[in-house]
Amino acid sequence: MTIKEITPTSLVQMHFSIADENDTLFISTFNEDPFVFEMNQQTFPNQIELALLGLQEKSKQEIKLSPLQAFGEYNPQLIKTLKRTDFKKQNIKLGEMHVFSTKQGELTGTISELTEEEVKIDLNHPLAGKSIIFKTHILLISEKND
Repeated sequence: MTIKEITPTSLVQMHFSIADENDTLFISTFNEDPFVFEMNQQTFPNQIELALLGLQEKSKQEIKLSPLQAFGEYNPQLIKTLKRTDFKKQNIKLGEMHVFSTKQGELTGTISELTEEEVKIDLNHPLAGKSIIFKTHILLISEKND
């Protein structure tokens, strides 16, 4: 029986979680259906995918990543101010995430401040500026042409 390892072309079925250094959990699939993804499709930051390379089926791993390795440093220049009238949905709420179409493609931002006339949108990833703990349990590994 051959032991399967994650390669750059693997399809991976796994459980994972992402938490900060204070154990605040941001996402976890451990109590849900397993997560399935294809390597090298930018599903995770590059450093996470690099850490997965070579892991075997049934293996578990926990890694700590700095903000730069994970979702980047927080950039205050990514906070944009828009007119409230730019929003068709007038009952927008603080903390809501919205997708915006730009010339460069779609961007997701979080409403960080609301006034009667303006809406501030934070285009940073919600985990930008945070060190994270990434835990994984690899369940199945296959190759695209299996």
